[in-house]
Amino acid sequence: MKKIVCMMVVLCCWASAAFGEEWEGIPLQAREYVELQTRTMSGLGIAEEPARQMLTLMVQNRFEKRTMVQAQQLVMAAAKAGLPTEPVMSKAMEGMAKQVPEPQIIAAMERVQQRHEYANRLAKSLVTEKKNVDAASLAVADSLAAGMQPEDIETVKTRLQTRTRLQTRTQTRTRTNQAEDEALVVQTMGAVRTMARLGINSPEVADIVNQALSDDYTSSDMRALGDQLASDGGKQSAAAIAGSHADSSGKGSDTQRGSGSAIGSANTGSGSSGNSSGSSGSSGSSGSSGNSSGSSGNSSGSSGSSGSSGSSGSSGSSGNSSGSSGSSGSSGSSGGSGSSGNGAGGQR
Repeated sequence: MKKIVCMMVVLCCWASAAFGEEWEGIPLQAREYVELQTRTMSGLGIAEEPARQMLTLMVQNRFEKRTMVQAQQLVMAAAKAGLPTEPVMSKAMEGMAKQVPEPQIIAAMERVQQRHEYANRLAKSLVTEKKNVDAASLAVADSLAAGMQPEDIETVKTRLQTRTRLQTRTQTRTRTNQAEDEALVVQTMGAVRTMARLGINSPEVADIVNQALSDDYTSSDMRALGDQLASDGGKQSAAAIAGSHADSSGKGSDTQRGSGSAIGSANTGSGSSGNSSGSSGSSGSSGSSGNSSGSSGNSSGSSGSSGSSGSSGSSGSSGNSSGSSGSSGSSGSSGGSGSSGNGAGGQR
């Protein structure tokens, strides 16, 4: 019993000391104002500690009263809309730590609130369960903060909706199917966030996940792709990792597997110029080679170099006969070879 009493005394003393430091230099009237507004915010489900901390810092930084009211109203509006409030308050405290002017702090808080509002609306258009709405919404908001553009997020949303509609037409959606649909949304947006945080440009991120969805990735596949990208940490190109993952999981298309890249990465490892036509009309000097060594192998400089040079990209030899003008039969067959060798480049 004595031990419990001692512990209670220690905790009370510690809390009093911490509270005293927080209020240091703040007049009694300002303290009462902060406590009153904190209780008001708490009544809407806003966490008391960050709310009190934000308001206290504003008092300490001598913010104008109207600025404090604006900040408080932004946070309360987010709470009423069912949006996360801590990111909005954190943005305010981040601005104060950096000594950003008051109007800019309010503007930054508005952007965060709008970002989460958009993310929440998008998530609700794709999933219905609250936990999935919250998870997908947070992933979208984080992705936008990391550099994703709304138009690219929209293409991913459209692809997810299209896939769900197609599956609904071909089979009755059971509860298990619906759960998988929602899990796929969450994992897809999670993969988008991972790539955005790695600094991959927005259109490329959208291309990668849209291709994965076209290849019938499940939620488990998408999670594995996101994990693989995260563990690599940006050392390799995202397209190369996605291509390797598609090959290993058997999800990539035949063209993609043949090219060694699952998401439209042109000419990976071949160094070829990416000409899908292979031969027709290429000037026989160096432009038609597609060789990894860069040599044209065309000793005569003839104009219609055989498209077989496109197919020999790994050998560095175009195999053109001296002085040949490029017969149409040879050109046509090797042009096909060149096209398959550079399938990914032409496909995207």
